[in-house]
Amino acid sequence: MATNVVRNQTRAARRYDAALYRLPPAEVEPDPADEVVARLDDEQRMRDILRELAVLNRGERDVVALVAMAGLSYAEAAVALGVPVGTVRSRLARARARLAKTRAAGTGAVQESIDPAIPVTGRHGREGA
Repeated sequence: MATNVVRNQTRAARRYDAALYRLPPAEVEPDPADEVVARLDDEQRMRDILRELAVLNRGERDVVALVAMAGLSYAEAAVALGVPVGTVRSRLARARARLAKTRAAGTGAVQESIDPAIPVTGRHGREGA
């Protein structure tokens, strides 16, 4: 009789394990706290960027927004603003200079987001010219 009990328990355990194996894996729910922390970090970073961009005049801010943030080319930004391409280039150069000055005075939240996105091109659109 003891062997029947052990055999039944072993068989029940095997069936239980087989049933668990057939179940789909549990879906991992993302932790909402991670999303909240990421959103707060993004908001702080945006406040820092806006504070740094506040030193620019409206024309320079518009050019930075279109070229660096929206990813438009100089020609596309010129069309959007209704100004010549040269004006876009000069406003961008002035914006870079002002932002470099503010970065030298403090921390530069804009540095990572603006420098790589804006190619350094010359009058004829060639890199480094």
